Amino acid sequence: MVLYTEEDVTSYFGLESADINVAMSDVIKLSLNAKASLKSGSAYITLTQNDILNADNEVIEEIETKTETIEISSKENNKFLNDYISCSFYIKGSSLYNTSFKLKLTLGSDEQEAEGVVAFDNITIEYLSESNYTSVSTGTYVKKVNLQSSTNTFGITNSTFNTTEKAESALTYPLTPTSWAHNTGDEDSVYFGVINTNTTVFNAHKSEFKISANPGNPEGFLSTDKDTNNILMMYNFRDTYQSATSSSFDLDTNSYYKLSFAYKLLPTSSIKNILFVYITDSDGNILYADEGISGTNGNWKNYELYISSNSYSNSLKLILSLGNEDNNLTGQAFFDNVTVVKQENLTKEEYDAIAVDNKVLDFEEGNFNLVKDEGNDFLTALRYNGSLEEGTMPEYGIADASGGIIDEQTAEEVFDVQCSPENENALKYMMVIKTFNKATYSMTAMDDISLTAGTYYRFTIYIKTITQTPEDYEGEFGAEFGLSGLKEKIENVLASDWTKYYIYVNCTEDATVNLRFAFKSLDMQTTGTVFFDNYEYTTIEADDFNVTRLNFEGEKTYLFIGDTNADTDEEETTSSFNATALWYAIPTAILAVSLILAIVAYLMKKVKIKKWEKRRINQYDRERTVHRDVIRAEAETRRNAQVKELNEQIKHCEEEIAKIDDIRSKRQGTRRSENLGKITRSAEREFKQFAKRRTAIENRIIMLNKQIDNMNTAEYLLSVQHKIAVEKARAEREAREKSFIKQKKEKTSKKK
Repeated sequence: MVLYTEEDVTSYFGLESADINVAMSDVIKLSLNAKASLKSGSAYITLTQNDILNADNEVIEEIETKTETIEISSKENNKFLNDYISCSFYIKGSSLYNTSFKLKLTLGSDEQEAEGVVAFDNITIEYLSESNYTSVSTGTYVKKVNLQSSTNTFGITNSTFNTTEKAESALTYPLTPTSWAHNTGDEDSVYFGVINTNTTVFNAHKSEFKISANPGNPEGFLSTDKDTNNILMMYNFRDTYQSATSSSFDLDTNSYYKLSFAYKLLPTSSIKNILFVYITDSDGNILYADEGISGTNGNWKNYELYISSNSYSNSLKLILSLGNEDNNLTGQAFFDNVTVVKQENLTKEEYDAIAVDNKVLDFEEGNFNLVKDEGNDFLTALRYNGSLEEGTMPEYGIADASGGIIDEQTAEEVFDVQCSPENENALKYMMVIKTFNKATYSMTAMDDISLTAGTYYRFTIYIKTITQTPEDYEGEFGAEFGLSGLKEKIENVLASDWTKYYIYVNCTEDATVNLRFAFKSLDMQTTGTVFFDNYEYTTIEADDFNVTRLNFEGEKTYLFIGDTNADTDEEETTSSFNATALWYAIPTAILAVSLILAIVAYLMKKVKIKKWEKRRINQYDRERTVHRDVIRAEAETRRNAQVKELNEQIKHCEEEIAKIDDIRSKRQGTRRSENLGKITRSAEREFKQFAKRRTAIENRIIMLNKQIDNMNTAEYLLSVQHKIAVEKARAEREAREKSFIKQKKEKTSKKK
């Protein structure tokens, strides 16, 4: 086809094609060749998208149509194409709508007319795969038209799952959502990806992902007959797990956000709690966990999480998981409209009120609020490593100590403890460590604190302890607060009331430290519970450090660390080996040894060694019988003392069970009256905590009774007797040796 003007005539005219249809998610290459010989102006190839209509044939105004243009102003020296220029449009169709374009070929434009001639030839359309589209680079004669451009208008990229990729040129579902990473325990047991809920589209493709019933749409959509909408689908048709991880989203410091998404859950086995929601930092560390969310009875629900960033400024990621590595299951989950929206006008008072009854991720200093409920005595601290440094952790029963996080309500009901007076957080959590026997248990922060040389720091914490130790007890035990990486620490803390403790650091050398909280018990008398609350840390001026040190050094609530230099206990040594000197040293050493042996031989001739008379063994040896009876009696005494101590432990455990039952009974009555007999989420969590704690103590009683049964056996008593006999024989031997040495000294002194 040729467009041309008469000589010395400028004009603007051309031709327009019929509709070029682009179906949902199609990837198309539209190409043609062109060459021009122009005295003025240019020729143009313009691709214009038509208006998109809804089911009622009305234009959808909120969808902006797209236009791309290629300008031709000359010809190219290309013998393979007869000097034609190859021009291409790569079109990625919408994942929601079928659409169409018109191709316009013109000489000149409405802004500038042209003079000359232009020829167009070989217009073709090809259907491509996603990889063909992605790999193409744009240029003067190559344009891309993407009708799925991904945005993060709502904080999370591709929050509505309308940006997708397909593996082949033909449209098959489910599609891959861009900006979301998929993970699964078994690729052959899951379907994952984006599906469209429009009735016509769903019915045409449902056999591809084996779901017969249309999951529909969240609130805000018309019927699936009229509306078109994409949702994310996860389907475990065999026991396994799978998850989708969002791209990173950022938080401004000291701000409030609301993260929300629509979800629908359809369990297909006996396991009903199938959804697991996590928030991680950019390194994959879990900062928030809501595990085992139950089915939605076939309805769409909305999940909401409020975030208080405080001083936190790193990126976060959202993980939506159908089951997890520890919970393989079957079921279906659907998601849509994942958003993170900054709450510009939310005040602290309003946030505090919201936090009482809503899900909250609160970044307070110390990260005591970053927890997960795993049904244990205490909540799991997500950013701390708990360690039983001393004590036993049996396979059955309970360990000698445990630690974690406890909320104020539970602490008040179980321990009659409230948060420290300075805790003004919306969520009131404390760190707690409890010992049941001789043990040392620590909680060490996973997050590093970098200290810079030449800077001064102050770390503070409130500590409260509960023990039943007698006042006259001698021994060092109690709570500890320190910085792992530095030797000095505050230790042996016993504080029946909330007490504030301070660590001041003069950083003389760059150092990396981690918070460490611990509790140490020496025996049953020193067991107890410690609470840590309202941790803070800040840089200070040198004058602040020096003046405070001058006034408070030596006070038990203050610790001053004057330097952070690395230990240099091991001195470097240099080798002074001399081979020549060795030849002089060897003969000298031999001569010295010979002289010593000669002196010893001479002295041995002068010493009379008394021979031990062999003891004649009669049928009845009264002395041995009495000796054996004494050992047996002492063994029984020891055994009885051990049994008594274990019985005291059992009594202590039984008293604790009675206390738990009493608190639970009172609380249950209060809950019933407050909630009119309904079981709330918090009441259910409290019941689990009480039941778990009671079961743990009952298991400990069983273990203690087994120990007592073992101690009452003849074999155990014989082992104690043997131990005592060995101790007495060792003592007698040492006594004889001392007596011999004494006699020898006396004889030597008499000779002199």
